[in-house]
Amino acid sequence: MTKKTLAIILAAMMLIASLAACGDGGTESKTDSATDSKVESTVSADETGLWDLGDENNITLKVWGPSTQQELLGKQVEAFKALYPDLTMDIEIGQCEESEAQTQVRNDIEAAADIFAFPSDHLENLVSSGSLGAVVNYGTVTAANDANSVAAATYDDILYAYPLTADNSYIIFYDKTVLGAEDVTSLDKMCEVAAAAGKKIYVDAGNGFYACIFSFTGGLTMEHNYADGTENYGYTSDENAVVASIQAFGKLFQDGTLVAAGTDVAVSAFTTDAAAIIDGTWDAAAIKDLLGDNMGAAKLPTISVNGEDKQIINLFGYKMLGVKSSTAFPKTAHALAEYLSGAECQTEKATELSIGPSNLEAAKSDAVVNNEVLKAVNEQSAFSIPQTSIAGGFWNAHKALGEYISAAGADLSDEAIKAQLDACLEATNDI
Repeated sequence: MTKKTLAIILAAMMLIASLAACGDGGTESKTDSATDSKVESTVSADETGLWDLGDENNITLKVWGPSTQQELLGKQVEAFKALYPDLTMDIEIGQCEESEAQTQVRNDIEAAADIFAFPSDHLENLVSSGSLGAVVNYGTVTAANDANSVAAATYDDILYAYPLTADNSYIIFYDKTVLGAEDVTSLDKMCEVAAAAGKKIYVDAGNGFYACIFSFTGGLTMEHNYADGTENYGYTSDENAVVASIQAFGKLFQDGTLVAAGTDVAVSAFTTDAAAIIDGTWDAAAIKDLLGDNMGAAKLPTISVNGEDKQIINLFGYKMLGVKSSTAFPKTAHALAEYLSGAECQTEKATELSIGPSNLEAAKSDAVVNNEVLKAVNEQSAFSIPQTSIAGGFWNAHKALGEYISAAGADLSDEAIKAQLDACLEATNDI
């Protein structure tokens, strides 16, 4: 096992360098024979591009996908089956949210789906547990996808998953009848306008994925090193700046216009008192159903911290498809995973569900280029932290911090926030 390091850096120049490094890592040469997959490259050389599935027939596979994608996933699986009319395939579609797949697979790999979607920061745990079979057609997959998504799917120089999305982030969704495009550039302005209209701004402060914005925006830098059985925490950012950022968010919560609630509650609040919510592309279709042409989307706004406008910083990751190492039909499973993560399927997801593609061809489609939601995601990516391997205690630690500052009557003094921040950082080391 190599040394595990979580490095989260917020300085703009260092962030750009980090993104560039990810891109370089995704383009290094590697052959199929270097992977540990039990399947050799089996894509035929003919113009159809179909896989040579060898002697696999009477195939039974299970594919997991999130609840919001079940219908489209079913259509895409049927389209794959139609490519092989001479083979008997029984492919079951199951529901498993991407965030839960890692746990389900590691708890009982034999009962788990043969193909499943998961976020990029779960890759290391899946690989270390022996749950994933390496990608077969390394050259084909890497050439077809964004270099950063390839890097996120790579561990110890082996590509272990098929890049599926480049949008595991979150933005502002807003009601255009309440807020204008000029309003959503500033969180303070959004709260002011929303309050005047008797509306609220929603964020899932009790979820570490979203709550990390409170400290990241202030410049939090964290590095976790695990070597020789010891755990060390290095805190190198300006503590006062981080405290001030957390306080700025806390004050908006205390004023009552910024409201903490889960994204399911927030989405439904567009029918009542929501002027805007912070959410990801996975809920774009549901929000569109509620707001129609009045749905607006924008990158995260700035927030005023001691009189200075600070861009809100968040996490940006990728989602990918994995093939479990013990699948009984490895050739077909890898063929299906490559198909489901290919240009056609990713374009369909962008068109129907506003899901941002990692596939380079799909990214050039009208479904992406002219999509307001995906434009906002792309803009926010310049102000995001790459979400790679995350320390196990990170999520709950930031969840607790978010719950504290969003609670009614929270003590936002320097002393209280410093204590909360110290507790957050200490808990992050709890892996």
